[in-house]
Amino acid sequence: MGDQQNLGALKLLRLLSIQSNRITRIEGLENLANLEELYLSHNGIGKLEGLDNNMRLNTLDVAVNRIEKIENIQHLANLEEFWVCYDELDRRVHGPKLAE
Repeated sequence: MGDQQNLGALKLLRLLSIQSNRITRIEGLENLANLEELYLSHNGIGKLEGLDNNMRLNTLDVAVNRIEKIENIQHLANLEEFWVCYDELDRRVHGPKLAE
């Protein structure tokens, strides 16, 4: 996500909406352990990654990106809402590729 090094100081942040910002990678969120809602739709993200420390996420919106495979979210036990429509995986004839 580029210039997000200042996000680390926002340790109590619970909701982050950075939609339509030409983001290509999910990064810089390691210190946001209290994050519950993350809205990243309408960017250029190609891979679900960088959410290892965001265990409290209950909402993740990555719709309208370039995600080809659903992966790296198995650890998000609190995830209730997951939006991934209109990504690259929607264009596959046989449905989304799910990581094992």
